[in-house]
Amino acid sequence: MAPTAHEPSLASAADELAELLSEGAMQDRLILQRLPGLLTVLESAGLRLISFCQCFPERFSLRFLPGWGVRVSLEPASSEPTLDLPLVENVLEAVVVQHVERYHDKHSANEKAPAAPIGWLIRRIGPELDAYIAQAARGPLHFQLDPEASGFANLRLALRGCVACHVCEFVHARSEVFSWVEGPPCDGGAHASCHCQGAIALTPERAAAVMAARRARLKADEVKREVKREAREARRAKEEAAMEEEPDGWREDLAAELPAAELLAACGEGGTGGTLLLMRGPTRSASLFAEELRAAARHVALPAALLRPLCRGLWLLPPPAATDAAGGAAHAALRALLPSLGGVRLAVTLLAAARGDDADALLAAAAALPRRRAHWSLELEQHFPAAGVRT
Repeated sequence: MAPTAHEPSLASAADELAELLSEGAMQDRLILQRLPGLLTVLESAGLRLISFCQCFPERFSLRFLPGWGVRVSLEPASSEPTLDLPLVENVLEAVVVQHVERYHDKHSANEKAPAAPIGWLIRRIGPELDAYIAQAARGPLHFQLDPEASGFANLRLALRGCVACHVCEFVHARSEVFSWVEGPPCDGGAHASCHCQGAIALTPERAAAVMAARRARLKADEVKREVKREAREARRAKEEAAMEEEPDGWREDLAAELPAAELLAACGEGGTGGTLLLMRGPTRSASLFAEELRAAARHVALPAALLRPLCRGLWLLPPPAATDAAGGAAHAALRALLPSLGGVRLAVTLLAAARGDDADALLAAAAALPRRRAHWSLELEQHFPAAGVRT
């Protein structure tokens, strides 16, 4: 066994894993669920499960399954590349291209020739890279089997060198897409061929294609923004035109109140039996809630004569004529919407109207009503802040 395998904690962890795999091959994620103690050992040693299994090639073999991950088996690892290595390489190339192009797109404004550092890249392609290393079977690059003989100070640095060298060879084999940018010498020991500080850049042709695609994307985004802006302006113009065509009787003058005589006339002549609508926030938010009510009236196609503002925060919904079928349907539809309107605080049926300071007139109006109830009550409704008393 290689010197790495002689470490007591790793050797005992390998025995525990071998006992589990005696039941059959298992996915890497399932292994960590079944052996939580193994995860602790791997974290303390700075290893991942794939790298750990590669430290014991005489005991464990790895197989990449697309869409499932890596399967670990209790058998010696093959020294030859697997048959599905081209598939693994295609998957790895796709993710490397994606991230390197993204890095180039992001840093092209600040750097003349952006190159993605290998450490940045490995953190984003870990599973695909593990599968490639497992299937490639490049024995001379597995420095973790004997870090000291390979020129590394410890196991962690040997693993880093193993991964970096695999990536370097992978990039050199695809010179039409990538170019390798060598970094400063590695501080991991005397090993001269480590590429831990390297970076991956796009070839000039590929970089030009990426920038052209970026310009096309920005142009398309600008066209989309312009279309959305024109749609908003058209919608706003349509709303303004609809408001201009709105019945004059619905244009509430928030600063005006009907005189008492006109108010009584509006409630008495055709208003009896209608609905009084008391709005919320008659001072600060009156325009917002009034527009909500008008929008609901427009939605149900309510005739102009069936909605009238009486004063700030007070609207009258007169009863429709018996012969007006369309108006009756719209009136019923608006009444059904009232509970869902946030601005309508109270909707009450108007039975009689009289001046609040004329008790005799109020009693006479109440006495003329059908006696449906044995008892009557009187409530005063006053807006807040005080804007006049309405009964």
